[in-house]
Amino acid sequence: MGPTSALVVLALCAVAAGVVAAVVALWRRLAQPAGPGGVAVRALSQLLVVLTSVLAVAAMLNRQYDFYTTWPDLFRQLSGASPAQGQQSHAGAAPHAVAANGSGRAGQDLDRAADAKYAALRDATQASLSLRPHPGPKGQFVIVHVPGLGGTAGTGFRAGRVVIWLPPSYTDPRQAKRTYPVIEAFHGIPGGPRDWHRVDQLDDVLASVMSKRDMGQAVVVMPDYAPNGLDTECVDGGGIPMETWLTKDVPQWTISHLRVRATPKAWATMGYSAGGWCAAVTGLLHPHRYAADIVMGGYFRPEFTNWHPFAPGHTPARYELQRSIARTPPASDVWIQVATSDPTSGPQSQQFVRSARAPLSVTAFTQQDVGHRVAVYMAILPRALSWLGSTLPAFSSGSHH
Repeated sequence: MGPTSALVVLALCAVAAGVVAAVVALWRRLAQPAGPGGVAVRALSQLLVVLTSVLAVAAMLNRQYDFYTTWPDLFRQLSGASPAQGQQSHAGAAPHAVAANGSGRAGQDLDRAADAKYAALRDATQASLSLRPHPGPKGQFVIVHVPGLGGTAGTGFRAGRVVIWLPPSYTDPRQAKRTYPVIEAFHGIPGGPRDWHRVDQLDDVLASVMSKRDMGQAVVVMPDYAPNGLDTECVDGGGIPMETWLTKDVPQWTISHLRVRATPKAWATMGYSAGGWCAAVTGLLHPHRYAADIVMGGYFRPEFTNWHPFAPGHTPARYELQRSIARTPPASDVWIQVATSDPTSGPQSQQFVRSARAPLSVTAFTQQDVGHRVAVYMAILPRALSWLGSTLPAFSSGSHH
């Protein structure tokens, strides 16, 4: 019987209700004697009501969202210890290593063509963003709006918000011609792209990984796939072309406005929870745009919360991702967290790893006794980014394009 057990929730709710009933029934008696002693007793009784009520609500939320699925995981969190360690394994094809320059001749041609075509627009964009010339090792965040979603199906939201992290060297005059690989990163639900900065401290993680030379400098693009709180699950549906915007409009805007590489071998996706699904569905359905994908706490079919673009039982076959890629496995490299105790992502992630076959290459990081929460994902993110730096040469610490 774990922390998400219905019996645990019912027991804590019963305790909270009992405490409330007891305090109400005994209130007059608790008021005696008058003076400081009576005040202290009444204050303690009210504190007990609040404490038991908070525990009951916390248990209900934990049962709903699977934050802590085992007692060891909860005790580690209470003691301040790190989440459980994991074990890495491999399935499917061998990693898709490419030439040391990370792209090959075709990729180099794409990069050179983009550099020539968009040089002026990239310079103008950098000037308009009012970037700090010396941001320090943590780089800097900027917010832009990318067209493609405005006024769709009467939703009323305008061009999509995108948060972008630029590495420290991006504004260094000595590296004014340098171009960068790109990670397209997806937040969880509920949430927004700013969570990567305000809650997740992604800049701290990136600074640490880059200082250890586990990964080279990259641009991180964080699109808002839940505009106005609408959980689109990153799909095209209900009149909102979210998948198209994420996989075509956002990359094209990024390539044309920022000093980034155009070759798919220099692009990857990354996400956690609902964002893990987004990283999988965008990356695996569009291997011509993304060469690698990092999936943490993800799943492999859309799980809509406050939006239902498809009739029951009529989800497009392409979004049943396990079946879709089983028929035609993409030549992609995937790093996936498999949390065996997480009912949200664990079973689907295990099935994904078991069914992986060439040309799909899957590196699984399996963890026992961890729940479905951001702290777990941020703790393993350095390992995932190190994998990216060692798998795709464009992301290696020695890559300077």
